[in-house]
Amino acid sequence: MRKIKVNINRPQASPEQIAGQQQFDQMLSMYKKAKYLFYAKVAAIITSIIAVAVVAGYLFLFNNQHSESNGAVNKLSPNDPYASTMVESQYFELDASKDTVIEGEKGTVIAIPAGAFLDEDGNVFKGKVQLEVAEASSPEELITSNLASDARYGIQKALFIKATSSGKELKFNSEKPVLAEVSDPSPEQPKEVLDGERNDKGEMTWTSRGPVKKYLVTIPLSELDFLPPYVEEIVKLNLPYRGYKQADKALLDSIYYSLDTYINANLSYQNKSVKVDTLPVTDESEGYYHECNCIRPSSIKTIKSSGFQNTFIATREFEKRLKLLFHVHGDGQTLLDIYLKHLDQDLWISDSLVAEALKGRELEKEFKAFAAQHLTNVKEAPVTAGLFTGYYAKRLKEIETELSRAQEKYTKQLLAEDKAAQKVRDDYSKLLTERFEYRLDKFGFNVSKNGWMAVAVILNELPRFDMKVKVANGNNYDHVHAYVVNPVVKSLFAMTSKDKLLFDGAYPEDPALIMYANQRAMLITVAYKGDQIYADTLSFQQQKVVDINVNLKSVTAAEWKGMLKDNSRYSKENRIELDLEVQRKFYKERLRLERLEKESRMIYDMLEFVCPCMRKYEFSSEAR
Repeated sequence: MRKIKVNINRPQASPEQIAGQQQFDQMLSMYKKAKYLFYAKVAAIITSIIAVAVVAGYLFLFNNQHSESNGAVNKLSPNDPYASTMVESQYFELDASKDTVIEGEKGTVIAIPAGAFLDEDGNVFKGKVQLEVAEASSPEELITSNLASDARYGIQKALFIKATSSGKELKFNSEKPVLAEVSDPSPEQPKEVLDGERNDKGEMTWTSRGPVKKYLVTIPLSELDFLPPYVEEIVKLNLPYRGYKQADKALLDSIYYSLDTYINANLSYQNKSVKVDTLPVTDESEGYYHECNCIRPSSIKTIKSSGFQNTFIATREFEKRLKLLFHVHGDGQTLLDIYLKHLDQDLWISDSLVAEALKGRELEKEFKAFAAQHLTNVKEAPVTAGLFTGYYAKRLKEIETELSRAQEKYTKQLLAEDKAAQKVRDDYSKLLTERFEYRLDKFGFNVSKNGWMAVAVILNELPRFDMKVKVANGNNYDHVHAYVVNPVVKSLFAMTSKDKLLFDGAYPEDPALIMYANQRAMLITVAYKGDQIYADTLSFQQQKVVDINVNLKSVTAAEWKGMLKDNSRYSKENRIELDLEVQRKFYKERLRLERLEKESRMIYDMLEFVCPCMRKYEFSSEAR
């Protein structure tokens, strides 16, 4: 026989998590979350296709009255004729004062809470424990161990457990029962619990203890995936997002829950026939909305609250059903509500009602298959679970209000940012106007009169010329700016570009670069990439066509300040550094608008999966 060490690398439940009536379900769920299993509190267990066998040494405990064995327990007697072919034992060593989860070679999982064993005087044992485990899981093992000889039962699996310390047998503590979990190869077939005894001849006598009710196992709601399809994938495609570089659970939940206001807006439009600004439409489709009652994020946030932890909502089985409900077109919320209204009944009842509601539709077959599994409820489902409909409605209203307020807060923040950006634009427009008037005045134009016709007259008297500035690799920089400095009149003219490569435009408020014939001026070009400055200055002469190629060079802050030394003495509206302060604000605002447009596109892309019955809306960065 081989000694096997306890697997200490498996995740262990904390004392808080095993407290109360859900302690064993939660311990096991931390060990194996995704398997479909039936279980029992045990000292040792036997399971079968149509029977679950239990004896002194093979004890399959579902209640505490069977948690102690009578007399010494051994896997077989010294004279047992099947000793040479008996299934081999495994040995585990564990600390009785700590919660422990072990797994046998054949897949049986045993959850042992601290204080699960008693010594011969009935005191809680806290020392080292040697645990003997024997698993018979194949027909050959059952036959050669003579565990399946009773013709009344088709026994498929058997488990033997014995706890000792320094050779002395320990008893099982009824107040801290052990839970064993074995896979169920035939979940559709009913089970029975059997008690049994093995005599010196190796014969097993089985006694039925009644049918096994297979309960659902809850796991922490925080570990369940209640997100619609592709939410995580869409978020990952749009990273980074508001400072997040990874799509962690908090970010995914936050984004998904924020969609509730968009869906509510759509429902409000349908019900009240009013236009909703948060969901702008194209001219071709304005006023056309599908009837849509998809699962709302506020509902999901509600059922993930602690009040639903001890219901079938907190199970992998419900998680599978919810994933399909997200694909239902039009009435996913109505179908989800069926489950929420029947929390006090077995899961298969809700499955049947949903299947009936889907009659003739795409997912009817899947939910009929769910109903055919005849899944029950969680073992410790609250007796008052039937009252959860009222609790759900109250909690849903609270969460809807919470999400609505969060959206209102965010909207106010955006409006404040918009207002601040508009002020920057207004102030800069005023500065450009002052700059243009200054230049006109220096060229002898009296600006005391209104009307742009006078401007055209004076401009016609000056030589006209075309000027283009080409910046090499301009699109590699964050932002690029080109200025013409006129040293004769000490004025500044800001050129504009659509692509950071070619500068040949002007702001509407300062539309014309005015120079005397053959006058010399200075071109100052500057670009930024992060905090690094790139700049170049060169002198040019006015002529009919001015075509300049610029190659920017990296400069220090001190060098850049030196380049602006003469310009720093100009009037306020003609200083480059003051103009650049505004340009930096424009750059940040451009990044903000790009981010908002990216977020808007992500949200609307996501809505197609979160709420399939909502059509694709056209929108711009103004719609958010």
